Amino acid sequence: MSSPALSVDTPVVWTSEGRLRGRREGGVTVFRGVDYARAPSGAQRFAAPQPPLPWSGVRDAFTPGPACPQLPSPFAALFGDPTEPQSEDCLHLTVWTPATDDAARPVLVWLHGGSYLTGSGNLPRYDGAELAAEHDAVVVLVTYRIGVLGFPPFADAVPMSPDGDGFGTGSEPVRNVGAWDLLAALQWVHRNAAAFGGNPSAVCALGQSAGAQILAALLRLPATTSLLDRAVLHSGPLGLDPIDGEDAAAEFSRVTGVGTARAARGTGLDVILEGQGAVVSAPAARGDVRPGVRLVSDGVLAGGPTSVPDPPATALPLLVTTARDECRLWFSDGAAPDDAGLRQAVAAQFGEQRTDEVIERYRAAVGGAPASILSAIYTDAIFTAPNQQYAEAAARAGNPVQLARFDVAARGRHRSYGAAHCIDIPFVLGSEQGRRMPLLEGWSAAELTALRDEVRGRWARFARGEFDSAGDAVSLIGGTDRTSDALLAPEVRPLWR
Repeated sequence: MSSPALSVDTPVVWTSEGRLRGRREGGVTVFRGVDYARAPSGAQRFAAPQPPLPWSGVRDAFTPGPACPQLPSPFAALFGDPTEPQSEDCLHLTVWTPATDDAARPVLVWLHGGSYLTGSGNLPRYDGAELAAEHDAVVVLVTYRIGVLGFPPFADAVPMSPDGDGFGTGSEPVRNVGAWDLLAALQWVHRNAAAFGGNPSAVCALGQSAGAQILAALLRLPATTSLLDRAVLHSGPLGLDPIDGEDAAAEFSRVTGVGTARAARGTGLDVILEGQGAVVSAPAARGDVRPGVRLVSDGVLAGGPTSVPDPPATALPLLVTTARDECRLWFSDGAAPDDAGLRQAVAAQFGEQRTDEVIERYRAAVGGAPASILSAIYTDAIFTAPNQQYAEAAARAGNPVQLARFDVAARGRHRSYGAAHCIDIPFVLGSEQGRRMPLLEGWSAAELTALRDEVRGRWARFARGEFDSAGDAVSLIGGTDRTSDALLAPEVRPLWR
């Protein structure tokens, strides 16, 4: 079948590799399934991303690219995630732009989350059309390698530092290739922003959840900060310690019989995914919500023993956000701990001598139910406290920092989730369909619109170089109070100093 004739509804741009034809949809032009690196399959499985190959003629960019191969999300019923095609040929992105002209708009690049295990840049709640149209910006959504395919633990997957183009060389397996995928995507955006009506000197990366922790790690490198004007860390689990590769590789080998990256290259995807599923579903201590696949300690992006990353390599404005009840996403499944279970979990985190003090402080802050206390402790351990520490360290290093906390809470049958992890995404990205996800049931259309305008406007102003809060104030979104002096509740701050 021949391509459609060129018209105002099928604009064409020149990228660094060749010409792409997009499509006008809802007042913006969208380019889907755009390769920013070659397919990392076969000999390239576990290898650093390689530059995309050029082409001749005009390539249609009408169809979303596939997701990285993954197991079903345990939270699909809450967020309405659909089943989409999957393939190792997943290094692609989607671009929304009001016009392919020379207006030099700000560029917002969304790096998705999903606990390092699920997700892609093509989920409906990540739709960028509204954000691009309402705030005259170029919006880019990136898909990258996740799970064992993106964060291989194997001993023969070696640390990598990128070359000047943001890509590795050769085909040897490397650690944390999913992170290097994101750096390659940012390099592609920098090279091609102007072709899509954007300004390559006004690129703002927005990392959410796992994407935020990866972004914070990448910001330690001058190769990353040279590409960005500013960055948003959106509900980043900065308290997740990196995995010890040797231990993780041994466990994967025990489950699958595959113990090296070289051997895993010749192993079927079904075996890799089954092994990954067995590893991440292994029994863990109560309250341990750390994903079984995440950044692997490599001495370049992720080290130890502390998980909170260093500030950016060069100063740039930062917007650091958390949700008030992040870990309620994992603690609202009916498996509430009793008092004995609570004390055991608190002692493991803080030590026996501090257990009583910790429980009393959290009881004063969030109430007396063991599940509420334990959820709040792990929210602060993984999200709130390390983000506060990161923001303070970044400010001392000369980075202008703005802080915000989402107090947008679920209602009705899902009210036990509170202001849980991911509830805020549809107010930054997404369409009307995305804001009808089950976790937002009970909110009126007017309320959802007001929150969308508030959040989206704040993010867009930040991308344009404006700050909405002065000094060290924390903006509170969706609650009764409007500001606070810290992300942490005052009753528990002494515990995290």
